[in-house]
Amino acid sequence: MAIAALKVRWHQTPDSSNVAAIGRDSKKHVFVEFRSGDIYMYENVSYQRWTALRRAKSVGGYINRSIIPNYVATKVT
Repeated sequence: MAIAALKVRWHQTPDSSNVAAIGRDSKKHVFVEFRSGDIYMYENVSYQRWTALRRAKSVGGYINRSIIPNYVATKVT
């Protein structure tokens, strides 16, 4: 899957030590770009979870606690 083909709205996370950016598309996929350069896509993430992720004081902590254990992930790059 080419990310360029998807319309992903990205949000930079400058305060996170491990996460460079997070994004979401219209098909309820959430993308996480780690500072290592790896990008993962999580499927069927609700808008409420997406909003909570964007507002989290610790983006990486929220991803580890609420996204990774609950959603199917695919490594994109």
